[in-house]
Amino acid sequence: MRLMLAVLLAVFVLAAQPADAKCAPSLRVFSGVVTDKLGKPIPGAMVGIAWSEYDGPTGPALSLTDRDGRYRISILFETYSGKGSVAEDECKQRLEVVSLSAFKGSLRSPYQQVRIAEGEDIRLPAAVIWLDAQEPTMLRYLKPSR
Repeated sequence: MRLMLAVLLAVFVLAAQPADAKCAPSLRVFSGVVTDKLGKPIPGAMVGIAWSEYDGPTGPALSLTDRDGRYRISILFETYSGKGSVAEDECKQRLEVVSLSAFKGSLRSPYQQVRIAEGEDIRLPAAVIWLDAQEPTMLRYLKPSR
């Protein structure tokens, strides 16, 4: 009887495991270049990408550009779509859009929403830095108020 209860308990515990345990994350590597308005590469710029997963906004993942204005950002994207153990999850969450921005000194690029294709290596369009960072953006809401 105790053995049967132990087996039932083990089955119950295993069944109660979150469904995302079986959904392996997907590696994505984003690359691109940061330039000025004339197309000249900008070294030392901070680049960020953000995306959404089943539970909302995620990121940013950040990188600095090299001397040629190039960057690479690797992320692990969760494929779990948020369904529980009762409704079987098929790991169907897809990464379709990312937000891209870059900053250097007092200048920044416009925020870009970029639709991406499936694949591990993803080339993003150039982030062009030219806007004064003092212009109103959502960043002011991320800074602590004084």
